[in-house]
Amino acid sequence: MTIKSLQELKDFIKSKDNVRNFINCSDVPDICKTEPCMLGVDEAGRGPVLGPMVYGIAYCPVDQTKILHTLGCADSKALTEEKRDDIFTKMLTEEDSLNNVGWVAEVISPNYISNSMYRRAKHSLNEVSMNSAISLIKKAAESGANITEVYVDTVGPPEKYQAKLAEIFPNYKITVAKKADSIYPIVSAASIVAKVTRDHALKVWQFLEGLEMAHTEFGSGYPGELKDFIKSKDNVRNFINCSDVPDICKTEPCMLGVDEAGRGPVLGPMVYGIAYCPVDQTKILHTLGCADSKALTEEKRDDIFTKMLTEEDSLNNVGWVAEVISPNYISNSMYRRAKHSLNEVSMNSAISLIKKAAESGANITEVYVDTVGPPEKYQAKLAEIFPNYKITVAKKADSIYPIVSAASIVAKVTRDHALKVWQFLEGLEMAHTEFGSGYPGDPLTKKFIREQIDNVFGYPMLVRFSWSTAEHMLQEKAATCTFEEVDDQGSTKKPKKSISSFFAKPDEEKARKRHKFFEERHLTVSNPFE
Repeated sequence: MTIKSLQELKDFIKSKDNVRNFINCSDVPDICKTEPCMLGVDEAGRGPVLGPMVYGIAYCPVDQTKILHTLGCADSKALTEEKRDDIFTKMLTEEDSLNNVGWVAEVISPNYISNSMYRRAKHSLNEVSMNSAISLIKKAAESGANITEVYVDTVGPPEKYQAKLAEIFPNYKITVAKKADSIYPIVSAASIVAKVTRDHALKVWQFLEGLEMAHTEFGSGYPGELKDFIKSKDNVRNFINCSDVPDICKTEPCMLGVDEAGRGPVLGPMVYGIAYCPVDQTKILHTLGCADSKALTEEKRDDIFTKMLTEEDSLNNVGWVAEVISPNYISNSMYRRAKHSLNEVSMNSAISLIKKAAESGANITEVYVDTVGPPEKYQAKLAEIFPNYKITVAKKADSIYPIVSAASIVAKVTRDHALKVWQFLEGLEMAHTEFGSGYPGDPLTKKFIREQIDNVFGYPMLVRFSWSTAEHMLQEKAATCTFEEVDDQGSTKKPKKSISSFFAKPDEEKARKRHKFFEERHLTVSNPFE
């Protein structure tokens, strides 16, 4: 059956038994039977706990790559679902595409994946993936396409995968690369084929068990355990979430990265994250795609973190810990008598997480930290606490050291999901989409700060009362409060002593340093009762 629209794609998928794998493909364009062709391979749905994984290939003549640019083939992770559907529809309907671009998709059922990984002669997900890619390349060639070049988005180490494919297809020029869909348009086209097919497979999923449930009720299929874990916690208090320590990390020297998410927002928690792995296994971080987390989309960060939770290489080599620091704790720290600045809160969290990793059995030898304040002072402080570790503190460390990027991804994903499942103890019924990112410049956050204010109690616990944004609004709209102590922001320099003071009788009251407990509470010695 030749598919000519997205509706026909849905109908085709719906006609299939979703317990078994099946293949869908275009006709082979005549030009592809005679002209040398390039072929791209990519997948969709490798990480989710629900639904199929789909492998897709696309191919076209080597000298007709302009058609891919005209279609808009680019990094599919950066495209919206609507845009991917639009590009795939053009591939199905527009004359230039029909005459130049062929494609094949294999839908690999969740049942098949589970059986492969549980059977006696186990097949890893990498093997399932590679076998699908190989079979699709063979199918294109057997259908008459004149394939000469193959470009593949890697599964595992690219060098090993490339060597395997080169052995099977000695007459093809083989290129296997990380993030190939953002480098080679033909791989982008394959990725779009795979993603659109998977999206619509979920939309028309029929439960053989008789369940009546729309796809909108079970989501994208990506693991929700993180959300459930966060939801089970009291969001007024800090809490920690962590992985198991991989066995290799207990014996091999390990590097550890530290970074945070949510330091600046007026809403929500700040999260500190660490990640660690053996010093000689940093390639796993590159394979995962750990890079400057600020340059990654939320979807991409979720994808990387999902791989850290599910893929064998990650589970065996990478450990992580995240501390969720509640907005209530941050405000209390900055407002209490013996004030703790945000820098102190941050440093204390980082130090405690490094200690936790070591106490859990990880053999830490190197620590890389994204700085808080002047890096030299922070590095000196950490070096004093951890004299046996090689300490490196740097600005923008998450864009320099992949292990810090991994820590940053742990922190950012945790904070994102903490906001998504935030439960208002004050009884507010409000989705996270209604209060925004939490940053003061976000229009939704501004609206929340303006409108969700109580004359007496101020704001819900989601808000950091100690932020100037909140303070100013409270001063303007809430009841006026008088505090026992006015914070003196002036100079704390001691007055200079005069020469005569060295010859005067010592002032015993001034000389005696009282305990901080009494000073903070303004307690003084009084005459005893008679």
